Amino acid sequence: MPHQHDRRFDPSKLARLDSEQRRLRTPPEAIRAAAEPFAGKRVADVGAGAGFFSFALLDAPEPPAQVDAIDVSPELLAALADRLRTHRYGERVRPLCAPAEALPLENGAVHLVMLGMVLHELDDAAAGLREAHRALAEDGRILIVDWDRPDDATGEPEAGPPYAQRTPKAAARVLLEQAGFHDLRSHDGFQLVYALTARRRR
Repeated sequence: MPHQHDRRFDPSKLARLDSEQRRLRTPPEAIRAAAEPFAGKRVADVGAGAGFFSFALLDAPEPPAQVDAIDVSPELLAALADRLRTHRYGERVRPLCAPAEALPLENGAVHLVMLGMVLHELDDAAAGLREAHRALAEDGRILIVDWDRPDDATGEPEAGPPYAQRTPKAAARVLLEQAGFHDLRSHDGFQLVYALTARRRR
């Protein structure tokens, strides 16, 4: 298994986190559609980086009441803080430095947990999903957007992490069910990546 630093995003490649190519693969409007309902809710953006998924919700006509933007990289959180200074809802975001496997959130604190392009980076994906389940309010939802891996994939992909490091959609579904989620749904509007939502069991 790759070491931790092999999996996690390199902050020196920050420009990739808000590139035109990324917006084509993961359009903000598709993120918002999959994340509904989030207006006036408390959201956790786990592995938030520089805030691509957070801003997708903040730019909605009716944004969340609060976003806990959680990441292990102080450099990426600093970049996020800089961007928040000029956003009209920037004060609604709380940057927090912590791993997905140990979220700095109380039990049942949030209504939506987002893992945008993060699941494949986790050293212990099962532990990260159990933490998301713990932090969600009763009947809360999780949104996972991540790189898929075709069954016949060979060689190196044109974009994204190596196939061997990816958590394909079928595997993500199994992990979600094992972590205690149900009502799994797929969402359209994405390219080369999948979007799954699931609900916390009561």
